Amino acid sequence: MAIPAKQLPSCLEKRWSCYEFANQVLRLNLGAKAIEEWDRLWQITLQFLPDSHWAPEIIPYHYFLIANFLEKTALPYKFWSRLDIYNARVGDILIYQGIDYEPDPSKRPSTAAPESHIAFIDSILESNGQKIVLQVIDASSRVKGRCFDPSNKSNVPKKPGTVAYSFLTLNFLEKIGEQTIWKARFEQQYTKYLTVQVLRVTQF
Repeated sequence: MAIPAKQLPSCLEKRWSCYEFANQVLRLNLGAKAIEEWDRLWQITLQFLPDSHWAPEIIPYHYFLIANFLEKTALPYKFWSRLDIYNARVGDILIYQGIDYEPDPSKRPSTAAPESHIAFIDSILESNGQKIVLQVIDASSRVKGRCFDPSNKSNVPKKPGTVAYSFLTLNFLEKIGEQTIWKARFEQQYTKYLTVQVLRVTQF
């Protein structure tokens, strides 16, 4: 079962971070037991982290760790699962990190924003072994290449932090051990080199 990503928060004029928006969508759409399991997964990941990696909300890094945990654990979880991106579908949660992502804010270059993001998959425009093209709904500091209506891309956000559609192309680059590296580019943006995870709500 996929999250109904179009059931968005009513306050679309607010400036959101990607994780504030994602967390709000989940808490507006999911039942109490699914949220309870999600919070339990968050706490499991936090207990293995140094204090410097902690945050008061579930940030993209934590989403990524939750996906890693679900991929490897033998424990059963009723409401959440981790998927390979080739098996992603509409409503799934896409999380990415830059290949050189630094989880400790004190160790990041002062001018560099952390290369991590969360989005809801709204449409899979293309998918094969080498290339995946996604239409996603997200909140982002990006303005160029985003729109409020995919059929009218001239209707664009005027400010960062707005909820809108984005268009992401992922090209397979290489596999290093268990990690797949993607050469990725949002429409009208620079190329990034990313690792990607996908989460799915299996029951609401």
